[in-house]
Amino acid sequence: MNSSYGGFWRRFVAFMIDGLIIVPPFMIISYLVYGTTDFESIRAIYLPFGLISTCFFILFPITRLQATPGKAMLGMKITNRHYEKISFWQSFGRYFASVLSHIILFIGYFMIGFTPKKRGLHDFLAHTVVIKKTSRSS
Repeated sequence: MNSSYGGFWRRFVAFMIDGLIIVPPFMIISYLVYGTTDFESIRAIYLPFGLISTCFFILFPITRLQATPGKAMLGMKITNRHYEKISFWQSFGRYFASVLSHIILFIGYFMIGFTPKKRGLHDFLAHTVVIKKTSRSS
């Protein structure tokens, strides 16, 4: 396949865009409810924030977009290794494998810059690949 893969920096910017979508509403809600955005003071919002952000990263890739909003805005989508739409369970596994990448000092993410198909540890474990939408399976 002559595909163009989503590289490290493009995926990093997409993740930052996703953060800008997820975090501000929680900061606003915490300020309105608790009168502060200090994380020590708003522990009660951790669980809902965690659940919603987890759903965000698991469910968006299985929609028609095949990507989180950040990836979609930058023209990327997540596919299986056959360049087809991923399943719920692949997305679920991919998300929790990305948590593993956090735990091991982000090494799983840095792999994106050094592997032929720009795959991170979570992509290898979930059998996924991030491609640019202009490639083969647009």
